[in-house]
Amino acid sequence: MNKFNLEASLLQTPKNGTGITYIGYVKLADLISAQNQIGKDIYSVNVRGCLFTGKSSDRKNRVFKGISVSLIGISKGEVSPNIFLNSNQGCLLMCESIKGDLKNYEITISQLYHGIGNGQQTISVASFVNNKFPISSDVNIPIKIMVGYSSEECYSACEYNSTSDDN
Repeated sequence: MNKFNLEASLLQTPKNGTGITYIGYVKLADLISAQNQIGKDIYSVNVRGCLFTGKSSDRKNRVFKGISVSLIGISKGEVSPNIFLNSNQGCLLMCESIKGDLKNYEITISQLYHGIGNGQQTISVASFVNNKFPISSDVNIPIKIMVGYSSEECYSACEYNSTSDDN
């Protein structure tokens, strides 16, 4: 069982299926921390697999370039953090439970079908960039958090949320 914390602004949607869905935004740095804490296993539910390995060929694709240019520009103070929030597709996180107050949440991932189902490239590239250009705590990413859904519902959501191309 893995637990990690998020600072987030979330809105609960009406109950749908077996679980509850939250939408909002989270600090990108918190998702980087979750990846660092849990490792690449956090992406095991991603229907496209782990897309960013850090190899030089990965760093040449347009997705990597777009994400890294934005984050480096923010780090240097040349670009507003809002640009990143407004231009990113966001992240899909599936978990067993979420608890906390209005801003700070503890997420529990304990099943094989829990983890980051969409947004892996963004988080992995941001983690890579963060090694040289620290990610500002002002950088947020849109998020959808599915809590307590069945494996079938989570897999279906992963498939439908995976709309970007890989290059």
